[in-house]
Amino acid sequence: MGFTSEEKELLYILNSVASGISIIGCAFIIIVYFKYKQLQIFHFRLVLYLSIIDLLHSVAFLLPTYSGDNNDAVCKLQGTSLTFLTLSSVLWTAMIAFTLYRGVVNQRAPEDYEYWFLGIALSVPAAATGLPFITHSYGPAEGWCWIESGSVGNIWRLSLFYGPLWIVIVFNVWAYFRVIRSINSQFVNIEEEYRAKKQIVNRLRAYPIILVICFTPVTINRFYEFLSPDNPNYTLTTVSGILTCLNGLANAVVYGFTKTVRDAIRENWSKETPRRTSSTFDFMLMSQYE
Repeated sequence: MGFTSEEKELLYILNSVASGISIIGCAFIIIVYFKYKQLQIFHFRLVLYLSIIDLLHSVAFLLPTYSGDNNDAVCKLQGTSLTFLTLSSVLWTAMIAFTLYRGVVNQRAPEDYEYWFLGIALSVPAAATGLPFITHSYGPAEGWCWIESGSVGNIWRLSLFYGPLWIVIVFNVWAYFRVIRSINSQFVNIEEEYRAKKQIVNRLRAYPIILVICFTPVTINRFYEFLSPDNPNYTLTTVSGILTCLNGLANAVVYGFTKTVRDAIRENWSKETPRRTSSTFDFMLMSQYE
């Protein structure tokens, strides 16, 4: 037995509120990037791309599909949009993790990879988005429109999103572990770097946690639907939907609202001459890079 029309409408409202908050967070990152020239560098540009993808992802959740059916064009639009944008967002977090790993552990500039990153983040999700059309698998997916449940749909869900998602989570955890270990082994005798190092390590630990918090409930929910397709859990669906919609806000806060961004805004409001930090870690990490 599926959800009632009232439950679907309430779920849509809650997801829309969460998506609206994420849109504000993503829009903020996009605006400050174009407003402050000192932020227009490769490292923060990766955050810009992630914010654009997350903003569009939040807009896709605003589509009113709670009363749609398999043949509803708006439902299919939401399903295809979420397939493309969610996978692209997840891949971008892996590229940011790779950038930090390349810069800190390997001590090599990662700027040459920008066009490769763009190609992967656009082409892989585009190919993944097209595959479910082969089996006409886009439609209502309990809570919103995505890939329908069922034997074929579940294969698409696993292979096109949940499989790549958890592979990326494992990679991110590994990459940030190596980065943190590298940071902790450097500058151990430089007292003035201690506080900067501590702040950076704390931020790095937060990056993979975002994916785990935002996507673990929806993973559990879809697995539950696989085991009990005729008895969806409304509470679990609601929680998973809200956290999925808030992923953009979480990315904007942790990836984007860094000390560099705060300094740029403060300098603009106070009319001070922009300062450039001398921290060695600012050179290595985008969370402090200018």
